Amino acid sequence: MHLTTDEVRHVAELAKLRLTEEEIRQYTQQLSAILDYAELLQQVDTSHVPPTPYVLPLANVMRDDVAEPSLSNEVAVANAKPALIRIRNAYRTMVPLAANGSFNVNVNLISGANTIRVAALSALGGGTDSVSVTRTEAPPENAFDITLSWNDADVRADLHVVRLTDPTALATMPLWTAAQWALFFGTEDCSILRPAPDWGGQWVASGAQEQTVSLQADPGTPTTYAVLAHYHGLLPAGGPSDALPVTVNVKTPTMDQDYTNTLTNGGALGGANPYDIYGVGTLTLPGSLFSTAVSGVFTVTP
Repeated sequence: MHLTTDEVRHVAELAKLRLTEEEIRQYTQQLSAILDYAELLQQVDTSHVPPTPYVLPLANVMRDDVAEPSLSNEVAVANAKPALIRIRNAYRTMVPLAANGSFNVNVNLISGANTIRVAALSALGGGTDSVSVTRTEAPPENAFDITLSWNDADVRADLHVVRLTDPTALATMPLWTAAQWALFFGTEDCSILRPAPDWGGQWVASGAQEQTVSLQADPGTPTTYAVLAHYHGLLPAGGPSDALPVTVNVKTPTMDQDYTNTLTNGGALGGANPYDIYGVGTLTLPGSLFSTAVSGVFTVTP
């Protein structure tokens, strides 16, 4: 039986093989010879030969179904690669198991509910088993979370939490000039200028209309922080805009309080437009003492 080169090309296409023209001519001859031999075998008379699955006279041998000692788990997996444990809690890491099957990994927990998922990956291709553990972590005694939120996506407000070296200086805050405010904010932290201040605060989970700063460590010595909100105005560069209601939530282990006010003048720090600063109050740690003795809305005119 003679195959054509077109038939060989078709078979190669079905098998997703890329052949050169020389290979096509070569396989045309070889495959044709194989088919010719198959046709020759068809001429053999096999009418007197019974159907035979195997040419040797063998019989199946089955042993009695009796349980016998087998390999221990340790011996069975002695040559396998070490199993791995995947720890997932805001990050992932792969940890090898010790000889006794134990593992150890440090996971940083945050205040509130922490869900830790542990997945055991089989090195032998047997799949994955996982378990989730939820642990509620109490915040340090003098930690805090302070959140600023507003309801207009077209404007921006900034939360400022400033560590004070001299809390009594705030008594003159209502009379401060733009230059004094700029000096005061020169050491502050916000989500843009200092997202990780040296006093340990961290800006977390800030959305388009929300900013949060979190302190999860006890300052140890009495420390006072000023809590303020700055009306930046229209995005992206600041400017005149409508009145903006804002809410500042101050949460410590001993208090959870909202402070609200309405800011009217929106302008960028150092810009040409007046802007409003909302002095919410001061928070002193240890003790979680929050004071609104010096609070209010102050309009800063450049």
